[in-house]
Amino acid sequence: MKNMALFPGCLVLSLFPEYELASKKILALLDIQTHTLPETICCGSVLQSVNSNWIYAAAYDLALAERSGMEIITLCGGCTNSFKRLQWMCRSNPLLLDEINEVLAQVGLSFHNTVHVSHILEILFERKETLRRQCCKSLPLRVAVMTPCQVFRPANVMHFDDSDHPRVMQNLISSTVAEVVSYSMEDDCCGSSLSMSQESVAFRVGQVRLEELEKKKTDMIITACGNCHLLLQNMQSAYYQGRPIPCLFLPQLLGVAMGFSSKEMMISHPSVRSLIENV
Repeated sequence: MKNMALFPGCLVLSLFPEYELASKKILALLDIQTHTLPETICCGSVLQSVNSNWIYAAAYDLALAERSGMEIITLCGGCTNSFKRLQWMCRSNPLLLDEINEVLAQVGLSFHNTVHVSHILEILFERKETLRRQCCKSLPLRVAVMTPCQVFRPANVMHFDDSDHPRVMQNLISSTVAEVVSYSMEDDCCGSSLSMSQESVAFRVGQVRLEELEKKKTDMIITACGNCHLLLQNMQSAYYQGRPIPCLFLPQLLGVAMGFSSKEMMISHPSVRSLIENV
């Protein structure tokens, strides 16, 4: 069994324990034992546009992983992008690594830019054949995916799938549901980050997406990022007056297809439980 460090990120730890739990359970079935890194902090993602010191937060977390000798699995698009962006910056400018280590030395750490970072989608896609063999149940659901854009863009940093038209999520779930609904905004950013500065704009982006999915008679939206889930699930009632369309984290959906119960996947939303438990 391979040992890897799971980095859920602040948002998932605060609001979405079901995402972390479901991820741990399905990764274990794929022969990956996950571990928690002690003393981690925010990845720095939310500071990128306002404070250049975000690099020290990201480097601190990566240095902890290096010290443990484990690779990192991330659950959040923002965390993934922050870590990989910093690594790309250090490869492009070796002097930056020296500057970072001057700061990390104050807390007894050093960073050599050797740790490998993968979003859970990358891990699952690498093991897609094993994953498919583990799935024993097909769910009669019409689902749409919300692609976590920061896991794929920019292409020269992330190097995963087609950055403009990623299809990893569709590929992973196509055999577990009745239909993956195609729609015009499936490659666009969810708009969640805008809610911190331009809430009305974020809500409008969410509304337009949900209006189209309601017209297409979509049962639920599958997410793989806390930010996407926050806007489209937790905030949905604040801006959308149509038929509610619940969201489910991709590991939860896969877990049910693997034979786990709704309770084991921490699926609490009544509509989602009804759709799944009536299979």
